[in-house]
Formats: sequence, structure tokens, C-alpha cells
Amino acid sequence: MQTADSGIAELDISQIIQKYQNMVYGIALTQLKHRSEADDVFQDVFLTYHRKNPAFESEEHRKAWLIRTAVVICKRYNLSPWHTHTVSLDNTEEVGEFTCDTEEQNRLLDALRELKPRYKIPIYLYYFENMPAELIAQTLDIKYDNVRKRLSRGRKLLKDRLERDYFE
Repeated sequence: MQTADSGIAELDISQIIQKYQNMVYGIALTQLKHRSEADDVFQDVFLTYHRKNPAFESEEHRKAWLIRTAVVICKRYNLSPWHTHTVSLDNTEEVGEFTCDTEEQNRLLDALRELKPRYKIPIYLYYFENMPAELIAQTLDIKYDNVRKRLSRGRKLLKDRLERDYFE
């Protein structure tokens, strides 16, 4: 069903979650240290979506809103006093429980998580979500040239990291 004013299909929350769960969870995994933290952010993003029930001009607008919301919630989580002033009693890395479709993607995700935050999101969106750089720039509200620069620098850092891992 299409809404009269927006021109996009009305989807219920379960359809939205089904459609965008991998993208939101992937963003959370790249930004946070533990899987439990990514789970919390995942829930917060879709809870915010459900509570606000925003209107969108297009499906790309909905996707961009979810991406920006996930990034903001991850930043808020990383900067929270609880997160910055506590030490985990368990030193195991919970994200290791999450696996991608291929071993190559798993290695890439692990290397990606070690990059600075400014490189993580553009690279994740470009390679894992197949978003073009122009759309990434619009979504993250940064200049196209900055996206290209972050992708280029991020690729070099990933290449160095992956080569170092390969030869160790």
C-alpha cells in the first residue's frame, strides 16, 4: 500500500526490521566493542523508529534515517559515562560470535572494527551495503569528496592491516 502524500509503501515495524536488520546491526558491530552493545543499539534504533513513526519521502530516505540514527546512538553509547568509566569483568570479545557469509567478510569486518570511526561507516556502507559514494555523502551529511577521501584512506589502512595479518 502506498501513502497518499509520501509515495512510498507503508510497512509495519516487523517488515522494516526484516528489511534493514543486517544493515543496522552491521553498523553497530563496526562501531562497538561487544556484541551485547550492538544488540542494545539495534533495539534502540528500531524502538526509536517505532516511537517516532517518521514520515519519509522515499525508501532511500527511510534507509538514510536508520543509518544516521544507528550512527548517533552508537556515538552516544560510546561516549556515555557508563561506557567510558566501567571495565568489563569478562575480557572475551563477544563480537567473535557474529559471523558473516564468508571467511573473507569476517576478516574484513574484524579489520574494519580496528579503524578510526571516521572510516568505519563509509567503508561499511560502501562494501557491505553496496551504497554509492554519492548516497553515502547525502546520508552522512558530509561532502562527496570527504567520502571518497575516507574510502581511499580506509582502504589503504585495511589493506595494510589485512596484509600484516596474512604475513603474521
